[in-house]
Amino acid sequence: MKILFICSSLPYPLDQGSRIRNFHLIKQLSAVHELYLLSLVRSEEQLRFAAELQPYCREVVCVLDKRSILAKAADLLAAFADQFLMLCWPTPAAGCKPV
Repeated sequence: MKILFICSSLPYPLDQGSRIRNFHLIKQLSAVHELYLLSLVRSEEQLRFAAELQPYCREVVCVLDKRSILAKAADLLAAFADQFLMLCWPTPAAGCKPV
């Protein structure tokens, strides 16, 4: 089976939990499937680590994330807005039914 594995950050070097997890998922999946990796990178320096994933992926495509820190923070806030609102207002507003 062909699998497109998409990461928000390159899963190498193995210095963070999500990178370690994704690297080992890629390594295990590549043993029985054809893997293609699409990943954001935060700097051009990170591009040198893409070669470490070549043995496990048919193709590694890195996209340089050029957004400002403010734009990244806005995206993060938007991703967690629902959870944030539930923590602040645990009871539904009048006329709203919980899903």
